[in-house]
Amino acid sequence: MSYDTFKNITIQQLESLVALLEAGSFTKAAVKLCISQSALTKQIKNMEASAGATLVIRGSTGAALTAEGQIIYDYAKRI
Repeated sequence: MSYDTFKNITIQQLESLVALLEAGSFTKAAVKLCISQSALTKQIKNMEASAGATLVIRGSTGAALTAEGQIIYDYAKRI
């Protein structure tokens, strides 16, 4: 991933990614952020589009990060 990958990712999207991983599911993270689940999903999809990679693996048991997602998550936690 190059530096240019990060220039279109917003702080709100980074907060959403952190909340998603801490909550473990889109539903719980949306409640924590006081937004709808569809708004959270859109933020994550927009962040994936900006990064040019899938960041979150969506499953029936919750969400997990891809290798690229882990890199961005680590940056988000530092911020």
